[in-house]
Amino acid sequence: MKSERRDPKLEDAVRSALHAARAPSPEESNALKIALYRREAEARKGRTLSLWYLPMAGNALLFALLAAAALLGISDPLLARLLAGACAYAALAGAALTARRRAARKPQSGTLRADAEKGGGGMNPVKRGARLAICIAGAAGIALLALQLALLWAVSDGWSGIRASLPLLGAGALLSALACAALFAAWVRADCRRRGEDEVLWPLVVVLTTPLIGLLVYFLRRAEVRRPCPACGHMVGLRAKYCEECGAHIEQQEELSMTPSAVHHGKLLIAGCVSFVLLVACLGVGIASVAAGTSINTDVTSPEQVWNLGVIQMDRSTVLGGVWRLEFARASEGFVAGEKLALSDPSAQQLHAQVTCGSAPEGTSLVLWLVQGDVVQSVDVTHLEEELTLPLDAFQAGEIWVRLQINGVQNCASEICIR
Repeated sequence: MKSERRDPKLEDAVRSALHAARAPSPEESNALKIALYRREAEARKGRTLSLWYLPMAGNALLFALLAAAALLGISDPLLARLLAGACAYAALAGAALTARRRAARKPQSGTLRADAEKGGGGMNPVKRGARLAICIAGAAGIALLALQLALLWAVSDGWSGIRASLPLLGAGALLSALACAALFAAWVRADCRRRGEDEVLWPLVVVLTTPLIGLLVYFLRRAEVRRPCPACGHMVGLRAKYCEECGAHIEQQEELSMTPSAVHHGKLLIAGCVSFVLLVACLGVGIASVAAGTSINTDVTSPEQVWNLGVIQMDRSTVLGGVWRLEFARASEGFVAGEKLALSDPSAQQLHAQVTCGSAPEGTSLVLWLVQGDVVQSVDVTHLEEELTLPLDAFQAGEIWVRLQINGVQNCASEICIR
């Protein structure tokens, strides 16, 4: 028969525990745990890949594909970058949660646990970086939102066409969301201490998955309230009769079960709820003002940036060498696509446009608009059969907004330039 490797320390610990006529002492229990942890650590040597990383890799791959689809399939650059950023955030959040959960499930050394029970080993290294991890997660969320605002500024001529109330409402919603997440995460961390749960993982879940989803998952998964064992200090349930660590008998206290449970750290919950109400109010007012058209510019004749509430599909818009090329399959009714073209000599230069519409049912149209200050010109180019040439002597040297207002036409291609 094949001989197995023997562990004298493990055999001695098991033998002393079996022969004892009483509950094992904390020293015997710690010796057995140390031996078991060592044996488990030896068994884990050489394992390079854990199944815990497979969901993380699948999550990252899925959201990477979604981000690529958003960048390639959505014509609006702002919306495409926003969705791609959200996908990247979801992938990073999944990686952070998986790594944290994997670290929490790693067996701790028996020496560290024994020192913790005796009060001389200090804080667990896994929990030592709790505050740092939460701060990093919060900083990452703030950095991502700041990046989205920077992208908004870069692709939209700054805040042109937006009233000051909308950025203020956005800033209020951002601050309220951060405050709500931080306050609820702080309450969850305090509750984890009372129940012996992971003080880092659950606050991260609340921060990374939004407070409402995180709190819902936590309430469904949290354990009962625990108390320290009088013999070894290990956290056990209120109704436990024996300690699962040292085996000591625990006397039940009837007053604990008769005392009604009160909500702890109520100020954190109240402040979090107030922050959530402010978040909803800012979002509601902002959405209502955008829907009503009072906070963004939707006038195609305006010299400022025009913001669309609809969408355009299968779109490709490029400006190379002063030539604006636009191709699209379909768009919302009244959608306005536009670019700025440079005009250096109004008396000598003209606008040249070539436009073809694959499908233009009755009642649909494609209108070309030229806007500079108070000067506005428009031409219906729905059924344009040859190149359109327009004089520009009514305009001044500088930049001109060239816009196409789409009203139901489909499968169109255009090429517009000033020369």
